[in-house]
Amino acid sequence: MAHAPVPFPSARRHVPAVALGVLTLAALAGAAEAPRRLTLADALARAEQGGFDALAAEAAVRAAEADREKARRFPNPAFSGAWLHSTSVPVPGGTTSSDGYTVAASDQGAVEGLASGKRSLRIGGAESALESARFGREDTLRAVRRDTAHGYYDVLLAEAVARVEADVAGSYERTLSLVDERLRFGAASRVEHARVEVAALEAAQALTEAGADVARARSVLRVLLGGDSLDGVVLDGTLEGRPPDWIERSDLASLREAVAARPDVRAARADLDRTQAALDLARRERLPDVALSAGYARQGPDVAPVTPPTLSLGAAFELPVFSQRQGEIARADSERAAAAITLARTEARATADVDAAWAALVAARERVTRMETVLLDRARETRDLVRYQYREGAVSLLDLFDAERTALQVELENAQSLYALRIAVVDLEAAVGRTAQP
Repeated sequence: MAHAPVPFPSARRHVPAVALGVLTLAALAGAAEAPRRLTLADALARAEQGGFDALAAEAAVRAAEADREKARRFPNPAFSGAWLHSTSVPVPGGTTSSDGYTVAASDQGAVEGLASGKRSLRIGGAESALESARFGREDTLRAVRRDTAHGYYDVLLAEAVARVEADVAGSYERTLSLVDERLRFGAASRVEHARVEVAALEAAQALTEAGADVARARSVLRVLLGGDSLDGVVLDGTLEGRPPDWIERSDLASLREAVAARPDVRAARADLDRTQAALDLARRERLPDVALSAGYARQGPDVAPVTPPTLSLGAAFELPVFSQRQGEIARADSERAAAAITLARTEARATADVDAAWAALVAARERVTRMETVLLDRARETRDLVRYQYREGAVSLLDLFDAERTALQVELENAQSLYALRIAVVDLEAAVGRTAQP
């Protein structure tokens, strides 16, 4: 939500500012009940526990756990049986009818899968898929934390700019009163009065636009937090602050090395392991599945059985005559190659994220230092001096407008510089896979 300063006053409607936050704070200050407060730590916890992306990632992990459980289970044995009835069975002295039965059972390939290693390969693939899903969940939480911190600071920036716009509007109201006083003594013209009045109206317009910006920023943050209402909630945070100590002690080379532990890199590596297991399984499945079976049958009276007690053992398997799994192996091999490319791309992207975040951090830190040490105080002192000189009739209205415009731009740049530094820290934390620090 970074916004560049714009000329004063007509283009100020493009500045992201929020009056609604100011009005909300004023209303809450007058209420008997203390307002609810939301810290960045609270916002991060709510997003991790109830955010839509976090919940979806957790569901994906549960699905992968179910797949692993499925792979671990042996196939159920198959059982079959039949009742037999025969008539006109010859026996000494005539014929008779007789009953019998057959029973059979099959292991459905359980023994062969265990002996050939296919079962262990399936389990290994499911374990790798689960590991990928878990790292994917961690990567989702990494993005959730980054986006939530962005949304939180977006609201703070909007409220900060709104306060600047409110100060500007109040300043022009005071300037208009001063011009009215000078007009009564003939020290100002009606043209000057009209110009100040227009500027005051433009400031009021910008203040109104600020309210819409706060509402928009709060609505985005609300979605990130899982849809809970933020009505009456005061963000207990500030844009001011220095980068964490670990960043101050780090350099670009050490940060680049840290990307190996980033969740998306580890998820891509686990996915490569999964595709390797799938390729090994496809090659192993060129060995035909063998289902072992056993059966027992008998029918007829003992004196003249139609089928004497019979035990049978058997095996069933397909003959790999026309297909030796060439297509399945080729597809598994291509998926493994794609996973290797994805891993390389993820590592490169993670390194690029670190480089970009570090460059943004260095630039933002320099801007904040320059702003806090020289520029902000000089702009405020110049504005106050020109106001005094205009009151004494030493400078023109155009000089006053120029000083007010410059001071406004510097105040907005200060808020945006503080915001940019906060965002750069958040992005660097996300780039190296660290948890965002309030």
